[in-house]
Amino acid sequence: MAEKGLCKSDRRIRAAFIDLLEEKGFYQIRVADILSRADVSRATFYAHYEDKYQLMRVLREEQFNGLGAIMEKVRRTRRTDGILHWTGGTNPIFVEYFRYIQENQRLWKLFASGRGEGDFSDALSHYLYHWISQTQELWSEDGDPELTQELSSVICSWVYVALFSKWLTTGMKETPEEMAKALTVFWTRFMRWDQNE
Repeated sequence: MAEKGLCKSDRRIRAAFIDLLEEKGFYQIRVADILSRADVSRATFYAHYEDKYQLMRVLREEQFNGLGAIMEKVRRTRRTDGILHWTGGTNPIFVEYFRYIQENQRLWKLFASGRGEGDFSDALSHYLYHWISQTQELWSEDGDPELTQELSSVICSWVYVALFSKWLTTGMKETPEEMAKALTVFWTRFMRWDQNE
């Protein structure tokens, strides 16, 4: 979790909120519950957040942005430069995706379990769609003329959402390396990002 630079009261608010998410789920939590659990005043809470919805959005955006920072490594390369052309192994950046989620699994599991606010899958898909669309614009000359950029971005974003969600909601039995291998195989076989392209 992105807690560097947070003041003590904000850390307590976040910790209390996450505990309550696990116990009750988002819609059953009242601000009064957070205040009591965090042992902070109402004024202290509202100095940091407008309401519990903003608190949830902040936590989710921090997690998504952490994943986006790893995905930025892909954006800075070209499809044809080798980062998406591996020879029978596992893409190391894909491993980083799953390690990041594993390191932050408490929140990611809450998001994916439905104990958070709103639809996690839609929120993550929306975030990834914009990131992937921007990346594909940079790679436009490498695109597939038979698949529009918009449809390609939708497909790609939902592949990630499905794989992340399945892993999170089924106990994360596979290692990050095993999940990254599955993602590597998918892109290699079905998106034609392989040595024969």
